[in-house]
Amino acid sequence: MPHTPCVVGINLGHDGGAALITYTTMVAIGEERLNRTRYSPGWQPSLLYCLRAAGLTLSDVDLVAVSGIGRTPPTRAETGLTHLGIDPARIIPVDHHLSHAYTACFLSPYDEATVLVVDGGGNNNDIETYYRTTLAGIERLGDNLTTRASSAGIGATYEAPAPTPPASPTSPPAPDSTSARTAAAARTNWASTPPPTSRARPSVPCARSPNRRSPQPVSATCASRVA
Repeated sequence: MPHTPCVVGINLGHDGGAALITYTTMVAIGEERLNRTRYSPGWQPSLLYCLRAAGLTLSDVDLVAVSGIGRTPPTRAETGLTHLGIDPARIIPVDHHLSHAYTACFLSPYDEATVLVVDGGGNNNDIETYYRTTLAGIERLGDNLTTRASSAGIGATYEAPAPTPPASPTSPPAPDSTSARTAAAARTNWASTPPPTSRARPSVPCARSPNRRSPQPVSATCASRVA
């Protein structure tokens, strides 16, 4: 029986997961789908899930592409795959933003396109990068200034923390007799004080439209066809 090439992709860090593809099978899953924890790191259970779904083992994998966020792409040793018996020659670290660009390129209907990647982080302080893709490959054209803090990038808007839910209401403590007398005196003084002169406050229009939708997370977008 002829060997069927098999490639696995792994994402290290938050939103960990794995994907597997052959000529006839494509399987992918995130760690959070398996352990029910949002943004969960890790990849081992995801990899095992993909292998079982495809009916394959680690010995059937020809290539493992690994992406992660950090100063540089992860090294072969940092992936931890060698501890599973995978030959280091079969492990290919991939730049984080480049992996997003490849996803947008290969899932698009275009033979030639420009790809914009906007992310909260990446390798080498990448936040926004853009590429030109053709049938011959993909070429990086530019990026943000490497001296700029990642918090100043567009991608940081997609990492804004979720609003804190309001605290549950609690019953106020019963006032003691001294507090009650003080409150009664304050009410008496307030009642005998003439009301202050009312002052009209200027109307300030709301800057946000009530129909405005919050931006959805975008890892990479094929922007337009290259002429």
